[in-house]
Amino acid sequence: MGIKFQAYPRDDDSQIIIHVRMLDGEAALQQEALGIVGVNLVYGAFALNHEPELLVDSLLDGLSTARIEIDMIEFSGIAFRHVDNRLMSLKLVELGLSGAAMFAADGDVLQPSKFFYRKPILVERGSFRPVCNVNLDMLRSAHEKFSQLSDVNGKEVVQVMEITMRNLKAGGEMGFTNYAFSLSDTIIDNANGKTRGMFEATTYRRHRDVTDGLSNTIFMSEIRVDGEMIEWLDDAVLSIPKSYSKASNVKAITGNIPPAAPAFFGRGRRWVDGAPIFTGFNTILPPGDVSADHRDADDLTYGNFAAGSYHAGGGVNCAFGDGSIRFITAQVDCGDLSQPAPLGSDSLNSPYGVWGSLGTISADEVPQSD
Repeated sequence: MGIKFQAYPRDDDSQIIIHVRMLDGEAALQQEALGIVGVNLVYGAFALNHEPELLVDSLLDGLSTARIEIDMIEFSGIAFRHVDNRLMSLKLVELGLSGAAMFAADGDVLQPSKFFYRKPILVERGSFRPVCNVNLDMLRSAHEKFSQLSDVNGKEVVQVMEITMRNLKAGGEMGFTNYAFSLSDTIIDNANGKTRGMFEATTYRRHRDVTDGLSNTIFMSEIRVDGEMIEWLDDAVLSIPKSYSKASNVKAITGNIPPAAPAFFGRGRRWVDGAPIFTGFNTILPPGDVSADHRDADDLTYGNFAAGSYHAGGGVNCAFGDGSIRFITAQVDCGDLSQPAPLGSDSLNSPYGVWGSLGTISADEVPQSD
């Protein structure tokens, strides 16, 4: 069952879908339980859409886990733009509403009973913090042997990495980080595409690629956990840093600032995650300024992510390619912030002054001062 609604007048649609299994032995009791779940779902959608964990809790109001099982829940739409459906599914397991939560490799929530139906299953159990080559090799080798069994040969094998709730909770929450990697002055598509900095998705660079000089190129910087974010900007606005920088005092885009994100989401919130929102930074706006993103996905979104720290005055310590650590002040020259950000394939000099030139690796720039 599901519900589609508008959280605010003229807002885009938002939706919640759940899969409910009735456990009562009598049809009348099943009908009653389903009605209660439906009422709870309607109430939660309108009164608790800003607190999805409480919404999941409320589905059990007036019921018990002896009467219903909810083995799948999916949030979508603008009201749930920060919701990670994987975590909501784990909440079902924690509440005893479901015996397991299952996700595809791309993060989509799956219904186990449907996905496993009449298929041979290969399971590898572990903590996977993170998934390593050893885990993948074990699964690959086991699959080769398993596929040779007479009852399995020729059939599609479902490969599953299993994490128990005990393993998942071990060690507490995901660790934070105050360090990030340089994406230089590239904004558009810097989560998946090319950048002009030392780091880029799904690729690697060597010291010899840094033709601007290792002593002139920033590799890493400090960032501030949960630094200020402006979200849902379109490319035309996002590519002009001056339109949203603190120094510009522009107020026209404040309506795009969403409510506070869940605790698992934000600058520095996942030390092990390479998505720029968590562990990347741009040399465009000065250290301590606002970050801004396009937000076309919960995690892997591109944007202009500022360096930052907790130092008085707002400067940051930066690691350069030659191994030196230098302090960059919040007053560093940032050039002309009204200029559009270069694309990752551009070879022009950075328009963002000394700060921008310190981020590029091969734009034939030698900064004159810092």
